Amino acid sequence: MSTHPQHPFDQVREPCRIVVLTAEGCPHCRAVLGEMQRLSRACGTVHVRQVDLAHAPELASRFNVRSVPAVIVDDELCLEGRVGAEELAALLAARRSPGFEAKRCRALLEHGRLADAAMRVTTSEGARVIAELLAAPELSMRMGAQLAIRQAFERDPHAVARLMPDLVALIASPDPAVRGDVADLLGAVGDATVAASLAALAEHDDDADVREAAQEALAQLTERGERCC
Repeated sequence: MSTHPQHPFDQVREPCRIVVLTAEGCPHCRAVLGEMQRLSRACGTVHVRQVDLAHAPELASRFNVRSVPAVIVDDELCLEGRVGAEELAALLAARRSPGFEAKRCRALLEHGRLADAAMRVTTSEGARVIAELLAAPELSMRMGAQLAIRQAFERDPHAVARLMPDLVALIASPDPAVRGDVADLLGAVGDATVAASLAALAEHDDDADVREAAQEALAQLTERGERCC
């Protein structure tokens, strides 16, 4: 007996609120709004509202919206550009999966929502995703991940302490820029468990800038009263 794959619409079961930010005269805005309305008609749990960008400067500022159309999902995830109904349905169906967390964290960092990204660091899955983004190819993403972890450390040092094995693992990155950035971050948020790894980096790394970053990180740990050896 043959089986047919489920349509993405059939897999969207949880309630969802979507705001579509548009601008007058924008043809892409009309197209995306139509796609979101089609999704709403197919999925009774999805509710769509259109908001003109000119009438919602605070919303645009909060999500750092740079262009329209922009689709805001449950007041936490902002997607700019052409978003199709099936594409968003598939994302919503996977919102409890690691894939959705990666998409959410990337969107938060792309839109400069560091405080919200820092909150994700305090969750186990969010922390894993943002730690991985420390090695992202985009410099802006790596810097955003660093800042989010630093903010999370100020809020909840114990949550960031759980990240130490992931951060230490990044010291083995083949990219010296990543190794240097992670060393600098460990100096700001690390504990005594990372001292030996930083010391090895300071002594043996092939890159002079990485060695310097590791030495400065060790000095920071000492200043914070951590036991370095």
